[in-house]
Order: sequence, then C-alpha cells, then structure tokens
Amino acid sequence: MSLLHWIHDQVRGKNLYITGSSVLGGDLVVSGTKFTVTASTGSVLSDALAGTGSRTVVASATGVLSAPLAAHDYAGIQYAGGAAVAIGVKDVYYKLDDFAADGISALSVPAYASGKITLGASRAYSAHISVSAVVTSAAAQFEVSIVNIAAAATNITGISEATPGVVTTAGHSFTDGQLVKITGVVGMVEVNDQIFKVAAADATTFALTSFADANIATGGYTSWSSGGTIQLATEIVETNKDFPNGSQGGASTSWPFTGVAGDALEVYTKNEDNTNDITFSHVYLWIAGL
Repeated sequence: MSLLHWIHDQVRGKNLYITGSSVLGGDLVVSGTKFTVTASTGSVLSDALAGTGSRTVVASATGVLSAPLAAHDYAGIQYAGGAAVAIGVKDVYYKLDDFAADGISALSVPAYASGKITLGASRAYSAHISVSAVVTSAAAQFEVSIVNIAAAATNITGISEATPGVVTTAGHSFTDGQLVKITGVVGMVEVNDQIFKVAAADATTFALTSFADANIATGGYTSWSSGGTIQLATEIVETNKDFPNGSQGGASTSWPFTGVAGDALEVYTKNEDNTNDITFSHVYLWIAGL
C-alpha cells in the first residue's frame, strides 16, 4: 500500500490538502487537524496515528511529525446474548447490562462490564445501534434506545411507597418532562437502573411517571432504606420492533448528537404494549467522532 493510500484509509471523510512537490518535506493539512511532515516516512506517520489524543512523534533529527488527533474518537460495546430482560412496568426503560466485549476504541472509553461508553470529548458524534431479539410470549412492540446519561448526579434522601412514588432530595434542578436515571438505591432496588419521566417537580421532590405519563406505583416495592442517585437522561436515538407471538427479528439505526466529555451512553429497552420479557441475541452499540 502506498503512503497516500494509507493516509486516505486513516483520515477518509476529511478534507485533505497537500502542498509542496510531495508529501515528504511538504505539509499535509486535514480539515480541523494539521499534520506537518518534515522529511518523514510512512512508518513515522503510522506510529503517530496509532496513538490517541494530541501526540508528537520525533523519528530522528530530520524526521518530525506533529499530529493533534482529537478527530480520532470511537468506541463500541457488544452484547452476545444472555438472560431475558425482565419487564416489570410497561413504558419504563430497563437497562441492558449483559454486554460481553469491548470493541476497538480511541479517546472514548468502552466498558462492557458496566454496559456503557464514556465520551472522551465534548464534540459532535454519530451513535449507532444494531439489535436482534426474540419474544416467546404474547406479541409486543419493543423499543431499544441509546440514552446519554449525564455525569452529574443528585443524591436521593427518600422514595415514598405510593402512587406515584415520590423521590426526595436535598435539592435538585430537574423539571417536569425530563428523563432521569435512578441507580444505587438500597432497599427499593426495583427502581435501580431504570429511566423515569419527572412530574410534579418542586425544589426538593418529584414524582415518578412512565414515558406514557402513567404514575409509577411503588407501594408494592421494597421500602427505601438508603442511598441512590439521580442523573439526567437524554434519549439519543431509538429503534422500534413489533414482535408477533413467539417471533424473532432485528433492527438498526444511527443518529448524530453533540456529546459532553464524561457523560456515558447506555442501552435501554421498554415494552410499549405489556409487561412481557424480551431476550436479545445480539446488541452492538458504537460511536464515532464527527
């Protein structure tokens, strides 16, 4: 492979400008990112682009390549099948946790064990998801979504057993209609790793509702004991699939979004028709910086 073909493979999709009579001894400028090559070689360029973030490689007294590599930002996690996702409440998102492997990555950080990708920069991204699943009980319409979970978290000081359940904090900034993730609760574990819609919010409390604005009844849940945090959740993109009784199928989709460094992307599913479970045979989430 020639050096120019190799460069194309590494930075395709960007605008390239080459000045000088050749790459060696000339300037290679990528839109938004500049590569300065001085009497360098293809191997030096390869070494530089194999890294992440901003990097400078000095090959020799006469071979220097400077390459800010913020444009190189991608990550993926893969789910290879597992236990059924138990659906307790219609129109509430349940987190997929049984991912089995990390994909290749640069800058952003995949963490399959916790079912998330942590964004490495505040920038434009493209998010992609591909799923296949089987439903063995009554027909249902399922939705699978990529959800952005904000890094900032608010501590929970109590959750009532009522209809709707009411979350109490020392103070929060959530507003009606926003989506939130609850995790880390001791006692009322039924609300952990789920996404709810905020309703009747005031300075310290808010009520739990579903995506369809139905009140979440927590009276039958285990009593809240201690702990728990709330994080703002923003749906990036969703894919819908109607499963007839005993059927299997798949879907995929992608969407651009603006991410914030430190936020995490997670995968959630909800049953829009009933409370029947779903078993995924494959889920692949991946992102790429734009």
